Amino acid sequence: MKIKRDCVLSYLQGKEERRGGYTGTDLVELAEVLGVTDMAIWKRVSKWVKEDPAFANLTYLGWYRPTITLNELFEIEKRINSNPLEVKSHILFDLQDTRKVRGEKAISASTFYRQTKQTVLNEYFSGYDWFKVKNIRISPQYSIKEARDSLSTIFSFFGLKTFGGANLSAIYERLAKAKKWFSI
Repeated sequence: MKIKRDCVLSYLQGKEERRGGYTGTDLVELAEVLGVTDMAIWKRVSKWVKEDPAFANLTYLGWYRPTITLNELFEIEKRINSNPLEVKSHILFDLQDTRKVRGEKAISASTFYRQTKQTVLNEYFSGYDWFKVKNIRISPQYSIKEARDSLSTIFSFFGLKTFGGANLSAIYERLAKAKKWFSI
């Protein structure tokens, strides 16, 4: 059977409206309905995602539907931000109770704790934390990305040796750049 673009698009748009995107299992179900192989539908959808703007705007959620909702993610983040010392299992217990009332499946503990860990890391991690801990004041113009990029070129041996021996002027230039980066 031929895979019809409009049929696939309307099916995936329906998934987008109901769940915020489509999953790999949705494509497998669609393949069964259309009477084609899983690989055929995957190849066709991948091609359309690259070429067709209507497909490019659809959201792929992964192979399986996420077990934790966006509202639950916001709830976790809100409670961790308001009270960082709150016992994480209390948050999980409250979310499980809410799901039980709605008649939904429970959140797996590993998914919950992975999300809380990510929330905590995002909240308190900055590229400049090391400087704060060491009480080093840095200028607002300082960029960690530029510093890392410069160090990767300063400490390479490329261009420091010529046919006749060491290139002293290039070595001097590198040392001057290194001094510039290390003097804050």
